[in-house]
Amino acid sequence: MRKIAILASGGGTLAEAIFEAVDKKELHCSIEALICDRPDAPVIERARNHKIPVHLHPMKQDRQLWNLELLQYLQSLDLDLVVSAGFMRILDHTVTSSLPIINSHPALLPLFP
Repeated sequence: MRKIAILASGGGTLAEAIFEAVDKKELHCSIEALICDRPDAPVIERARNHKIPVHLHPMKQDRQLWNLELLQYLQSLDLDLVVSAGFMRILDHTVTSSLPIINSHPALLPLFP
């Protein structure tokens, strides 16, 4: 079974749709983690309601360190795909070039976050 992780920062309606599709077996994968940069984001509660592990990854002053730690965490999960579902951080090329990532956010970033 394919393993995915979801990156999200906000309300989590898009992430919720993915959680439900997995629960209904419409999407054949396992969600290994929700990664969120905001400890107050409603998506965290949505993930917990689906028993999905939550990893908080708040922004740091040192952006390079933040990128490195994010990449290391994602790589530790041995994922098949990372899904950015309303993640309001622009990922550095060191992250995007190292992992298979799809951005499902419908906005043109960074102009319309």
